[in-house]
Amino acid sequence: MSKPRLSKFDHQCFRDIGRSYYAVSKQRYTEDEARKIAETEMGTSKLKRKDAYVRHRAGRDYLGLPRVCWWLEDEQKPRSCPIWLFEKDDYPRRVVAFQSYDENEVRLYGYGEFIGYKPCPFLSGIPNPMIVLDSGKVVWGCQCWWTDESKTEAIIGGRKVVNVEVEDD
Repeated sequence: MSKPRLSKFDHQCFRDIGRSYYAVSKQRYTEDEARKIAETEMGTSKLKRKDAYVRHRAGRDYLGLPRVCWWLEDEQKPRSCPIWLFEKDDYPRRVVAFQSYDENEVRLYGYGEFIGYKPCPFLSGIPNPMIVLDSGKVVWGCQCWWTDESKTEAIIGGRKVVNVEVEDD
């Protein structure tokens, strides 16, 4: 039986709107070695890992532009390379969302949970931060300024707070 060919893929960062991934070849590295590489490259030890594949091929990126490069894939296909795929897992969970602010006033949508990057209806399905407010309403990252809930007081300071509703479009 012939030995499987070793892929030319080693390790590489992949970026999408608002997300960063780091892929490391399973053919060249152990899981521990792969995690150390990803932690160094991504600058954090808070990473979640999943199994995936990369394949060098032609395709179109999320903007519709043609590319010939390594592509992330969830399923194994001919000539694909198995990888460990790492993603940052240090996003804040409890957040605060602001409509706007100036030197006198802060317009506040409210507090809620950061769900993750999900297909946004306002951006034709392009992934965007999804926040479910405590009121049950959804506000998208493209609609607001948002940050970790612990930074609220520093942002508000002595300004007047005006609570505003998320507009349903």
